[in-house]
Amino acid sequence: MASPKDASVYFRLSKIEKETLQNLAISYNCDVSQIIRSLIMTTAGEGPLVDPHISEAINTLCFQLRAIGNNINQLTRAVNTGTLIESGDLTELLDNLYATTNALADIYAEMIISAKKRLKGRLDNG
Repeated sequence: MASPKDASVYFRLSKIEKETLQNLAISYNCDVSQIIRSLIMTTAGEGPLVDPHISEAINTLCFQLRAIGNNINQLTRAVNTGTLIESGDLTELLDNLYATTNALADIYAEMIISAKKRLKGRLDNG
């Protein structure tokens, strides 16, 4: 359960900084307070600010990884009980692992590129 948000902090911004925060909030489909909290937590090392479409892709990959983990558990159980494992099952599992790790690498690269572009934009405009 999230802790109640009952404390306030006040600070001044330039009009451009305020517009930047508002545009960022719109692009992430949230309010400015969420953006500021997220930026603070990210700066403190508590996780990245992730684009919504990337977040959805990560959730999909997590689902796939859980399914693969389940397959690995089933294969391990079969090996431990002496049940014969079909080579096709093992090949399919390895193909799924390969495809998923490649997809994870692509999403990670996209996150890094997106973060670099945002930072470059801030530096160019700031």
